[in-house]
Amino acid sequence: LNHNWLKLWFLKLDGKVIAYEYHILYGEEDCALRADFDEEYREAQPGSYLDAKIIQQLFELNVARYNMGGSDDFYKRNWTKATIDHQHSFIFRPTLSGKLRYHIEFTLLPALRKNSILRSLKDFRQRFVIKSYSDPKKDADN
Repeated sequence: LNHNWLKLWFLKLDGKVIAYEYHILYGEEDCALRADFDEEYREAQPGSYLDAKIIQQLFELNVARYNMGGSDDFYKRNWTKATIDHQHSFIFRPTLSGKLRYHIEFTLLPALRKNSILRSLKDFRQRFVIKSYSDPKKDADN
C-alpha cells in the first residue's frame, strides 16, 4: 500500500545529514515520530531550523494539526504553549521473554533511575557534554 503517509525530513550541510525527522501524515494531521541532530552542530540548532522548515511546508499543505509527539520537551515550547495529553500502551507476550521484558521495563529500570549513583553519572555526563561544546578560544581568553 502506498498512501504517502511517511514523511522524512533531512537537513544537510555539505552533503552531510545534520538533522532529521520522520513523521506520519494522515488526513489533516501530521504526527512527529522521531527527530535527532548531529551533536557537533548543537550551537547552530539544526533541529529548530528543520522544525521551522517543516512547519512552513505543513502550512503550505494545509495541515490542520501538527502533533510534536508525546513528551513536553523544552524546545517544543519555542513553538507553542498548548499541550495534548498522550497515553502509553505496552503489550508484552505471555512468554518467559515477555515477562522478563515487563519486569525490566517496570521494575529494574525505574529502580535504576532512582539510584543516586546513576543520577550522579548523568549529571557528570551533562556537565562534560556542555563543557565539550564551549568555545576553546573564549576559554583561553578567560
